[in-house]
Amino acid sequence: MLATVVLLLHFAAPKDAALAPQMQAELDTLFANSTVQAQLLIDSNAGSLGTPSHVVFVDVNHACMPTLVSTAGSMAHTQRVDGIIHPLVEVDCAKVATYIRSKPDLPRALARILAHELLHYLWQQPGHAHDGLFSESLSRLDLTDTTLRIH
Repeated sequence: MLATVVLLLHFAAPKDAALAPQMQAELDTLFANSTVQAQLLIDSNAGSLGTPSHVVFVDVNHACMPTLVSTAGSMAHTQRVDGIIHPLVEVDCAKVATYIRSKPDLPRALARILAHELLHYLWQQPGHAHDGLFSESLSRLDLTDTTLRIH
């Protein structure tokens, strides 16, 4: 059975919403052989939500441009309360842009980070795999290379 998941995106900088089509293409590739169909929807288009299996709310904080911020720590996280992972994701886009240092690769990196967080929610798994998209630490290459497997 195919689970349709809508990722309802809110970008802190509205111009960054232009990244969504390339992010969607990467999500389509990542989930091509799975039972998950991930659909990005900008919050201003929420009226066309339909009836998905799941809705995940994504807050893309900060403008998606490199800054002098430290890239230490998590670039994104899901909300967890009493052991339950909720469909709420926060992404620090400035931290992602600074970490990957390549504007053309930014949509791919953001999509992979979203897919990683989506898996936490769908699998209700706070832990990580040893390698692949669901590993605890994703390298710059993991986020930008043309090949990467989910797990």
